[in-house]
Amino acid sequence: MAAAQRALDVEHAYPGQCPLCGQHVTFSCANDEFRARLSCPSCFELYKGSLVRERALFHALNLHAIDLGALDVHEIAPAAFAGATAKVAKSVRSFVFSNFWPDRPLGDIVNGVHNENAERQSFADGAFDLVVSLDLMEHVNHPDRVCAEVHRTLRPGGHYVFTAPTYPHIMKSRRAALYTDSGVVHYEEPEYHGNPISDQGALVTWRYGYDFPELIRSWADFDVTVLRFDAPGLGLMGYFTETYVCAKPGVGA
Repeated sequence: MAAAQRALDVEHAYPGQCPLCGQHVTFSCANDEFRARLSCPSCFELYKGSLVRERALFHALNLHAIDLGALDVHEIAPAAFAGATAKVAKSVRSFVFSNFWPDRPLGDIVNGVHNENAERQSFADGAFDLVVSLDLMEHVNHPDRVCAEVHRTLRPGGHYVFTAPTYPHIMKSRRAALYTDSGVVHYEEPEYHGNPISDQGALVTWRYGYDFPELIRSWADFDVTVLRFDAPGLGLMGYFTETYVCAKPGVGA
């Protein structure tokens, strides 16, 4: 009866291999909201689940032969210690993750999490081999400063791999909101996404378009690759699957 009920609850089912957990599974979703709901049963058991963007991150790492085992890694603003965050932490040489509490000193450790402003980090130059973030860049006030700081904290040959919603109908990226000392200036209708450290949500400050890779290159000395996926057998479907692989020139550590 339970199995029959589960079958009724699943509208879409796709057999394949998960890029995150590596297991042969059947990805499933009860509706067409693939980005938020297409699930991997093995990731659910091992890592409390995984979202499409988390699997996209790991597929990008696999495609670029980025071997996590010997790397020092920083993840900026993870939503929870689950999914890709849990897998990365388990797989690498050393792992730190950060969020930002404006009322606490930079560099403080809050419940095991580094307090860092992504635009003005306290980490030393060349501290990491890999920096990752998931749907962060559309919420930062100054993405140019984030890219510059990530570049500074990466070793030569290191990578910044991240996901960010990219709109196919927008040719030139545009600012949606700006934080100022006097408050928030809205240029478009306010939109908020989930925020792991605030019930108020995370305001969308930027909407990125086709020129985003060019912008990244203008902000920091990165070689930029953009990946977009539609691969049911990898659990990668739906809108906003764009994943950016930014390589810092030089010889890796």
